[in-house]
Amino acid sequence: LPFIILNFFLTLLFQIIITVISKTTFAAFSIQIPFFTIFLVNTLLTLTSFIPLNFFGFGTKEATSIYMYTLVGVPAAVTLSSIIIFFVFRSLIYVCYIFFKDLSLIKTPLQQP
Repeated sequence: LPFIILNFFLTLLFQIIITVISKTTFAAFSIQIPFFTIFLVNTLLTLTSFIPLNFFGFGTKEATSIYMYTLVGVPAAVTLSSIIIFFVFRSLIYVCYIFFKDLSLIKTPLQQP
């Protein structure tokens, strides 16, 4: 039971962080959406991400995102731009992680058997 509670709060924290990032990217395009609305949309998008249809990382989650944010009044182009910005930043974080992880291997001398 403690693991289920911990998992719940970590998932909630993850959704809140994604909501803050989404709100920030929409604010960059001068689009104001209530925090709770973005939270609900992102929660539903997490559920749609389990459908395994995609093309280069873009798939049902992104199509659903465009549709749902259009219902809220966000232009489809702004939503798509927000998705691409989020995708680029997420990719940069992965690349930085891989680079710095491998960089620590370079600093340590190789041990011979």
